[in-house]
Amino acid sequence: MSVERSSSGDSNTAEPGSTSGVAVRRRKPIFSQLFRGTGALAVLIVGIVTLAGIFAPLLAPFEPEFGLLRESLLPPGSGAQDSSFPYLFGTDRFGRDVLSRVLHGSRVSLAVAAMSVAVAGTIGTAIGIVAGYYGGLVDALLMRLADLVLSMPIILLALVLAVLVGPSFFNVVLILGVVLWAEYARQARAETLAIREREYVLLARVAGIRKAAIMFRHILPNVLDTLLVLATLQVARVIIIEASLSFLGVGIPPPAPAWGLMVSEGRGLLKTAWWIALFPGLAITITILGINIIADRLKDILDPHGKVTA
Repeated sequence: MSVERSSSGDSNTAEPGSTSGVAVRRRKPIFSQLFRGTGALAVLIVGIVTLAGIFAPLLAPFEPEFGLLRESLLPPGSGAQDSSFPYLFGTDRFGRDVLSRVLHGSRVSLAVAAMSVAVAGTIGTAIGIVAGYYGGLVDALLMRLADLVLSMPIILLALVLAVLVGPSFFNVVLILGVVLWAEYARQARAETLAIREREYVLLARVAGIRKAAIMFRHILPNVLDTLLVLATLQVARVIIIEASLSFLGVGIPPPAPAWGLMVSEGRGLLKTAWWIALFPGLAITITILGINIIADRLKDILDPHGKVTA
């Protein structure tokens, strides 16, 4: 059975002899459109931050979690006693190199964002497709649960859960997955309600294909575009929430080099050691700006009709 997945406005014409269940969308490559205008700069920014996180152990000139107290609060550009490499971003009150901590902090923030979005997206997409496909009582129960989660302020809910379970990397990932899944569920359900009435899904039912196979092979591939846009939009939000939790002391625990934690450690020293909070704050701002530009570009490419409302 040949199944079509075409963009809005394109004709639904299956490829001859196709048996894979999903035909390829006929449109210009995403990357060629993404690299236009400010999109190229945004990709460059996010690419640099990502590479900095991946290769932080090689790029960082000093250990991010250890320092010399005799070299505490040195301004940017100061020389290090035990190294020929200077402290380009200065040191904090424990004598730790701020540049090294910012580089390793990108690894922490991006890892939390990627894992949290993956957890939330997997849970929410599965719930949304099941709710939209089955309908009735199943749909009502699952969507009321999603409405309950959506009715609460995300940061407040994440803060309460973080206080209850305690600060740690994996706790932050699980907490963010729990508080963000409902948006994926709502989006996936809305898409599924429309897709389940299309001809290829009805034919699959008549052919006796199992419901799980229909949802996985015929519905899931057709909701991935809008869910990808939603996931990209949420990456920036996750970085902000993680930084906020770390800033408040319930996110990534010290001495880990989390950007929010670094800003918190430097907030009381803005007059005498402004660099401690400035550089991680700039890293957060630039990273979120780049991700948001990419998300806006993807939204224009993959969701021209504005289905994603997050």
